[in-house]
Amino acid sequence: MPALRTLLDGVHLATVSTVDYELVTVEVSGTRTDSDLAYLEIAASHHPRNEEATCLLWANHIAMHPGQKITVQFLENAETSTPGKTLDELYPREPAEPATQDFKPIPELLDPLAHLPAHRDSFALQLDSSQGTHLSMQTDSKAHGFRFSVFWNIWRSNPAQACMALCSHSLQNLRTRTRGTYHAQEMLGHQDEVSLTVLG
Repeated sequence: MPALRTLLDGVHLATVSTVDYELVTVEVSGTRTDSDLAYLEIAASHHPRNEEATCLLWANHIAMHPGQKITVQFLENAETSTPGKTLDELYPREPAEPATQDFKPIPELLDPLAHLPAHRDSFALQLDSSQGTHLSMQTDSKAHGFRFSVFWNIWRSNPAQACMALCSHSLQNLRTRTRGTYHAQEMLGHQDEVSLTVLG
């Protein structure tokens, strides 16, 4: 079965086969208010009918530093390298007490975020794909953060493809739940690969 293989600076982190999952994702994201430049996550989820979904993690909130490069390869056939873990397995905790406070609406959650000190004014990123995409970019002053993702899901019309996207978003996008700015999008075929270097 197809699989996503992820390398950090050329070192293998994880290979996740799609055989047991409906969704497999690799994501790098960061915001201006994060202390670290960006964070990496590798996850997969199983969505059985009429049952609660199960999400497993191979990398969770791994900090990335200037100059580091993530490479994601879409393999035609590979096995999962190591078992994934649930959040409870990664972070064991006592059972939580029932929530008694109402959830705040999105604008109220984002207002404090808008007043946090910014650790950077923008993000410099470089994207390179085996399909021929080579993009060097810097986000503008309106961008609060960025997200690079490669994902495969069973619901696509062609399961022999994975989707890659690089986008940035503003706080206004988050407040209004609107689409941010997409800088690159591709459909990856078997043996394609894409790399993102977080320059600063």
